[in-house]
Amino acid sequence: MGTLWWKTIRRKPFTSTELHQSADLLLKQPPLPADWRNAAIDVRARDGTTLLDTWRAHFTSELKAIATKETWTLQKAACVSFVFMENSWRTTTIVAHKAKSPSSWKHILGDNKLFEGAEGQNLLALLTQRYLMAILSATCLTTIAHRLYSLNDQEMSYIEWWLDFEQEIKLLDVATSDLVSALIDQYRDDDAINLADHKDDEINPFLQKNYSALADFQGQIQFGTFEMSRAKSIAASFDDTKLSIVGRLKLLSANL
Repeated sequence: MGTLWWKTIRRKPFTSTELHQSADLLLKQPPLPADWRNAAIDVRARDGTTLLDTWRAHFTSELKAIATKETWTLQKAACVSFVFMENSWRTTTIVAHKAKSPSSWKHILGDNKLFEGAEGQNLLALLTQRYLMAILSATCLTTIAHRLYSLNDQEMSYIEWWLDFEQEIKLLDVATSDLVSALIDQYRDDDAINLADHKDDEINPFLQKNYSALADFQGQIQFGTFEMSRAKSIAASFDDTKLSIVGRLKLLSANL
């Protein structure tokens, strides 16, 4: 551990071997409660391997990707980027479980091969598997970031703020799509068409603007240039517009 500590103090980049050395115990004994660990062993991924082995391969690939960066600062940014990515599956899973229809949230999964061809409850089951892997990776990556890259409590508070903001954006995104589906189910086709058009023309550009702000904030947090006061101002503007959108959604859903 002496060499790793010295490199952290001197801000020297780590080799792939050194990163794996630091993560060795995490890989052998993943930080999971006993019941979750049993589930990770029992559940099989699509290729037949256990979820735990699938996670180990996934986490190892993240460590290798971090090691390719040429400087300590770039390695820290890469590690924190993975912390964001893995924790983002938490917000996606929360939003998915709040939705009434998988069709309302499938689009926020992006082009992920894990979910190809999956629908309905099978889609939710696969998301739950990815969530379990994400919890493991996020915990381990955060440990590595604290241990080797001096990730501090303030930076972690920024990440948690970011995740809360991301969840609010996703909730609004999915709630609107959910209502369109509900209106169709109730044969209120005109209302459904009007809301879908409104989402395409006004809500989606508004959401995209805030997703872009999230991407900017992430980069700033990764490289230590984040300003909370500016971020809160943008979040407050989001909240103001969201209130107007939610008011319209409530009127349309009143008779459902």
